[in-house]
Amino acid sequence: MQLDLFKDTAFIYLWYDSPNKKYYLGKHKGTPEDSYTHSSTVWGSFTKNNIPKGVRRRILAYGTDESMVELEVKLLTNRKKKGKLCWDRYYNVKWTARAVGALKLKKNPRWKGGISLGKKRPGYQKKHYANRKKLCKDFMEQGLTFYQIKKKCPQATVAYPRALLPQEERDRLAAIQRKNRKKPKHKCYCRQYSCHYCGPLLIAIYGTAEERKEKRKKYDAEKYWKDKSDPLKLAHKQKVAKEWEEKNKERRKNKKKEWHKKTYVKKPRRDMSGKNNPFYGKKHTPESIKQMSESKKNLTLKK
Repeated sequence: MQLDLFKDTAFIYLWYDSPNKKYYLGKHKGTPEDSYTHSSTVWGSFTKNNIPKGVRRRILAYGTDESMVELEVKLLTNRKKKGKLCWDRYYNVKWTARAVGALKLKKNPRWKGGISLGKKRPGYQKKHYANRKKLCKDFMEQGLTFYQIKKKCPQATVAYPRALLPQEERDRLAAIQRKNRKKPKHKCYCRQYSCHYCGPLLIAIYGTAEERKEKRKKYDAEKYWKDKSDPLKLAHKQKVAKEWEEKNKERRKNKKKEWHKKTYVKKPRRDMSGKNNPFYGKKHTPESIKQMSESKKNLTLKK
């Protein structure tokens, strides 16, 4: 039988252990060339490179995954029906658990795209929560406490009202929530030391502000003495600085003017005459008049 790579995705194999005179029949989704050997729990495991002496494999059929499952079930049921003498010569223990279970699942509405939904299937949680809520209500009407309900039926405590829970149980649930809480995945590229995400990373790489200052001082001092020792470098730097100043004279003047205008803008005076004055229509009390006259006298004496 030849393998068609486009159609055939699985195959059935038969191992023969000649020293013990036993067989193992199974199905694998893949190709015979891959590293898979067998999935028996009774027979000892081995790799393709270390196959024991007297052990050999024969491929019985190729086909799709579903067709191979059905064929595996037929072959194993045939061996089982022949009697104990025939079945004892096989390492297979469960002849229907995996294969038949897979077929049943695919017909089941819980099966979706090769994955069993289980508790995630629609309507599962609502149905079971309603049953637990009824149980919890019945227990509460009987006058049982939270811990008594927990001993009788721990599943019913899921529907127990949070407000009536004891403090120890609340603390336990809060601790579980803290552990399971997902940490936010920060993706920040601001590269600022004030940022709660970038800051610690930058400090770990470049160090704190004081450490960076010390490094900079050392670097500047070394560079200064190097440049001072080479007169050619100093002359070149002076030339570049003079050229830059001549080119950017007007630009620097304009920048200064703009900055001066922004900082020293004369604000228009507020009109405080008449009703705009906050003291309009009011009079000073005799006590305030005395205080004002005393303060004026003190000023004249100081002069």
